[in-house]
Amino acid sequence: MNSKRRTFLKAAGVSSLFLVACPAGLITWGRCGSYRISLQKARKLMQVGGWQIMEIKGQQLLLMRDTPTSIKVFEAHCSSCGENLSYKSEKRHLLCKSCKSSFGLDGKSHGDREPTSLKCYQAKLSRDNILVEIG
Repeated sequence: MNSKRRTFLKAAGVSSLFLVACPAGLITWGRCGSYRISLQKARKLMQVGGWQIMEIKGQQLLLMRDTPTSIKVFEAHCSSCGENLSYKSEKRHLLCKSCKSSFGLDGKSHGDREPTSLKCYQAKLSRDNILVEIG
């Protein structure tokens, strides 16, 4: 590669971060496994405390907006009984209505119950999009 092109690529930041188009037409950061979701498709996440269960790459995931600048993503099913979870913003935890298990925003189970921690996924808010790392 010639030095002019190398200088341009460094200035553009391409050497540290690059976008790759996945076969499904979604955008990934570095490899196929990061998915972009428009906030227009996840309207409940536009407000802090909002949450929504969505299917991404065949997996049911619970996405919740915990601050104006961040999104947290967890598996959507209770690790004890397999039922769907909900988010209680006033208590800042995930709750299973079926078996009453609760989980913190770190995915760890509260109390002495049997369930294991929830699987957490990396996510970030970028303008009007949510980027979720499924990889």
